[in-house]
Order: sequence, then structure tokens, then C-alpha cells
Amino acid sequence: MGKEGELEISNTIVVYKFVLGIGETLLGLSILFYGRAIVRIYEHYQVKELLEDPHDRLIAFTKTLLPFLLSNQTYFIIFLFLLGLSKIIGSIALWRGHDWGLDLIVGLFVILVPFNIVELVNHPTPVKLVYFLIDLLITFYLVEFKPHKYLKRLYRKFIAGPRH
Repeated sequence: MGKEGELEISNTIVVYKFVLGIGETLLGLSILFYGRAIVRIYEHYQVKELLEDPHDRLIAFTKTLLPFLLSNQTYFIIFLFLLGLSKIIGSIALWRGHDWGLDLIVGLFVILVPFNIVELVNHPTPVKLVYFLIDLLITFYLVEFKPHKYLKRLYRKFIAGPRH
């Protein structure tokens, strides 16, 4: 891979994480700068759709999601921006061959696992399940399906110190 490590990471995974990070960062910034306009456009769309079909499933779904996003908008923007930025930095580090990029990407997954599981249990959707499974498979791939080997590397790196 590169200077620091002997791990070989698929370019597809690096590009996936990079693009996902850009998307999350841009979404956070667009909500920050255009949030009010987006809400107005959505409200017009909602009225139009409900006039056509009072039982529209998409509108029913977004009605439950929109109040959460609007009430916690600041935290949501900060979360999206930092998450996206972390994925961008981690994927660039992986691309350049730095082991800490791997640690950052795996660490983000591990930190977010409880939240993803709670969200899947409380509001299961096929999209959330697929997203979670893709991230799980990527994380397994990144630790080479041998978590004990990955944990040993972290132990040597941070606790035992480098070997001479």
C-alpha cells in the first residue's frame, strides 16, 4: 500500500468512502445555507401531493422525518459536516497509504454502530439495512476479516510501542 503499512485497500472502497464523505459534507452545507428555501419547496410539494393523493406514503414518511431535522437542525448540520469531513480525510489517508486512515474509517463505523442499530430497530427500512450492511462488509474487509490481527496492530502501535 504505501509508506506506513503493508495493507492493500481496494480503490473502490476508498472512492466509495470519499464520495460518501463529499455527499454528507455537501448535504450539511446545503442545509446550512439553503435550509429555509428547501423547507419552503418541500411544503409546496407536500400540499400538491396531498391534493392529488391524501394518503401519499412518501409524504407520510417525510412528515415523521422533517420535524426531527428541523428541531435538531444545528446538531444535524454539524454531525453531517464532521462525519463527511472525517470520511474524506480517512479516504485520502488510505489513498496515500497511511494506516491512520484505516483506523479513522473503522473507528467511525464502530462509534456509529449503536446508533445505526437503534435506528434500524426503531425505524427499519430496506435502504437503512443495505447501507448498514455495506458499511459492515467494508469494515470487515478493512480489518481483513481478522479483527484480532487488526487489534494486535493497534496494540503494538499505541500501547507496546514500535519493535526494534
